[in-house]
Amino acid sequence: MKIIVTGANGFIGKQLCHQLIQNGIELVTLGRHQVPGIKAQHIYCDLLQPNNLPQLILPLQATHLIHLAWITEHGNYWHSPSNYDWLSASLDLVDAFSKSGGAHITIAGTCAEYDWRYGYCSESLTPLRALSCYSECKHLLLKQCQTLCNANELALTWARVFFCYGRGENEARLIPSLSRVFSGEQAPFGVNLENYRDFIHVQDVARAFLTLAVNNAKGEFNIASSQPLQLRRLVELIAFNHGVDHSTITQLSPTTVDSIRLLVGNNQRLCDLGWRPNISLEAGLADFSPQLKRAAN
Repeated sequence: MKIIVTGANGFIGKQLCHQLIQNGIELVTLGRHQVPGIKAQHIYCDLLQPNNLPQLILPLQATHLIHLAWITEHGNYWHSPSNYDWLSASLDLVDAFSKSGGAHITIAGTCAEYDWRYGYCSESLTPLRALSCYSECKHLLLKQCQTLCNANELALTWARVFFCYGRGENEARLIPSLSRVFSGEQAPFGVNLENYRDFIHVQDVARAFLTLAVNNAKGEFNIASSQPLQLRRLVELIAFNHGVDHSTITQLSPTTVDSIRLLVGNNQRLCDLGWRPNISLEAGLADFSPQLKRAAN
């Protein structure tokens, strides 16, 4: 097995590369920058620019492709026109890989593809509903890759990631922002405290991608904890880890109103492959403890 990984410098990608190496799997990273600390072959390539992908990929003789690269700028990726650029670039990549003799492709989708009004998201039952440029382009990519892969007898896994968190996460996201508030580094803001979300640690997410590739899985999979967490409880846990009063946040009205009370993914299909989330929320939130942050600095 030889795996090409795009987005290897990203939040999930770095963790995935470490796990692939730990499992003795031959790895090639493809992108603009080599991953610091990762001893693996790197192919320099800007996927958004005209390139010679077939000539780059064919000599690698890779069996698998895990495609994680996409626009990830927090707050902007939902409606950025760059989503269409990534849709086109991703199709070019899949086409080049299919012509190289590869056998299996895993692509990162998103829980945002689902109709969130249903609350509990199942791959086979929950309708899809694109409400953003991001989710629309991801779903278009799935449909076109299904057609392309079927025509080339190439196995395709589509992995819908739920609310991934952990060390190295963008500081503008919810959990790092709450940590910064309770550390006195950021002004307090309101949270939809009664809502429930499905949080899963980045190491478990990376291991899920590894599991899907190693098992040559086919079809659509949720990468989720399947454990709904009330945001009030999340705020309380982070405040406790910082040794401060959670009312700094809980006394405020939500900064933006989110009417979706429940959003959780059914992970049974992934669990059937032998995967289980290993990192509890309490252990995962230790990534944001004041002691760990001071040690990192």
